[in-house]
Amino acid sequence: MASLKIKIKPEFKDKVIGYNGRSLPLSKRRDLDVLARLALESQSKELLPLFEEIPTLEELNKQKTNKVLEDLKP
Repeated sequence: MASLKIKIKPEFKDKVIGYNGRSLPLSKRRDLDVLARLALESQSKELLPLFEEIPTLEELNKQKTNKVLEDLKP
């Protein structure tokens, strides 16, 4: 499964945001897809500007579905 291109703007790499049960600088996060989904679903004026590149909600949903299907394979 190909990963989606999600990129945080350089000026926000050290910004600490708590979500998904953890608070870490954005440059150390491995779950930016969760933050991207939150930003897109809420259309947050605080979260959307953090991204230099962000997939569409449709792309995020497709990736999530594919991961679930992979996890269900015997």
